Amino acid sequence: MAEQQPSAATTSTGMQTTVVNKKWALKMILIAAAFLALLIWGIVDAIIVYPKRGARAAEFGEFQHLSELQNASKISNDQATVKDPATELSKLLSKQKDNASLSADEKAMLDWLTQLKLINQLNPANTAFPRTDFRIEDGKPVTVGSADERLVQLRNRFTKAEAGAAPKAPSPLSWWDIPSQWAIAAVGAAVFGWIALLMLRVKAISYKWDPATKTLTLPSGATLTPADIIEFDKSKWEKFYITLRTREDHPTFKGNAIELDLYRHVPLEDWVLEMEQIVDARETAAAQTPAAQS
Repeated sequence: MAEQQPSAATTSTGMQTTVVNKKWALKMILIAAAFLALLIWGIVDAIIVYPKRGARAAEFGEFQHLSELQNASKISNDQATVKDPATELSKLLSKQKDNASLSADEKAMLDWLTQLKLINQLNPANTAFPRTDFRIEDGKPVTVGSADERLVQLRNRFTKAEAGAAPKAPSPLSWWDIPSQWAIAAVGAAVFGWIALLMLRVKAISYKWDPATKTLTLPSGATLTPADIIEFDKSKWEKFYITLRTREDHPTFKGNAIELDLYRHVPLEDWVLEMEQIVDARETAAAQTPAAQS
């Protein structure tokens, strides 16, 4: 059994009361802190980091879309605008699912609309030219001008300064990126909440010990003395548990077994071992009497 703090709170009547094991509490706090960090990490990724990445990937798809229109000499506000992006995305996904060949512009539009969908920004206001964009820069929404102006803006953003250098595509989001971050946050919240409730419950539980009469008072209010116990079952000793088997004539337990957590509550282990020593000494003395020897 691991060493525990032998401290106990003492009442004005001389009764001693268990306290929460500081080692256990520290361990739980560290685990709770780790899962709280996981919760925060998941939330930050889900609402800030990943949406920002998706917004940039959507811009690259928009850039490719406008570039294809320019190559086909079709770039205009009307040609560049996607009036019903949700319906258009559905059509493109169906076409892709049927293994139909997508044009270069359709592929670019699919990438653009998919990324907007993944960050919950797939609406006509975000696929029109001109528009006030949902992206925020310098504390205010980005103003998107005509399709020509937007193409120049995005070309400057994604194309390297060297002549002829290929645009650098940002990493796009997958369909499960943001949901997985919410799943991570949910795990962090669940475990953190469970540990917090466990610590409150353990703190609310206490055992009392009367050193004069060697009486242990359980959280339920029932009492045990060495004379009430017929067996100290240590089969779970390495897990910091002990099971006390009571006498059949005990007024409360009537032969039932009581399992005690010796790790979370200190110095409960010391009191139980003291009771065991009394029982062992009594049994040894009984075995050494003349009647027992005869």
